[in-house]
Amino acid sequence: MKAYFIKTTVIVLFLSVSAFSCDLNKLFEKPEPTELPLETKTGENTFGCFVNGELFVAQRGYYSTLGWPHLFANYYKWPNGKKYLEIEANGKQGYIWMTIYHPEENIINTSFRVLAKINKQNYQGNNIFSVRDTITNTLSSIEGYWNGGEIYITKFDTVHEIVSGRFHFNLEKLNYGITDINTYKLDSIGNISQGRFDIKMKIRNLSY
Repeated sequence: MKAYFIKTTVIVLFLSVSAFSCDLNKLFEKPEPTELPLETKTGENTFGCFVNGELFVAQRGYYSTLGWPHLFANYYKWPNGKKYLEIEANGKQGYIWMTIYHPEENIINTSFRVLAKINKQNYQGNNIFSVRDTITNTLSSIEGYWNGGEIYITKFDTVHEIVSGRFHFNLEKLNYGITDINTYKLDSIGNISQGRFDIKMKIRNLSY
């Protein structure tokens, strides 16, 4: 009887603590954002835009199971001088992943690739294309201006490791093939507008 009483007491206490924890989570749970984050240049770790008119904001914190952040920026530097910036933002509707080649401050960066999955729809957006030379059978990259969008970096501070900026893109269906630059035509099915970010970035010095 005594063992039964102790067991019952432990179960009741456990349920009470669990219920109390749930109430605390609800009490301190942050409300869903209803507007874009402010445009800042201080490394506030914010990212927001409209995707087809719907607000998309990067979540704060980390994936509970994987341990990496919902929002991050990595600046990669190669010995041959090649440099590019990667930004990934994960929100309630999905994710947006951007690669910006040879990023610079206070200019329009038009050399980029974008992959996104929003509300279960896969998108891509870019103005740098992989093309094949049918004579030499080699691949190369070509940059162009096909109204794919642009990124304007307002701060690129490699000392304090902060990157901030604005962006907008036209999106099309994800295509895994190689683009024929001679026949390419943007078939836009989506739009990212009023984008802005302000992120503490990591600098990655790479080697061969």
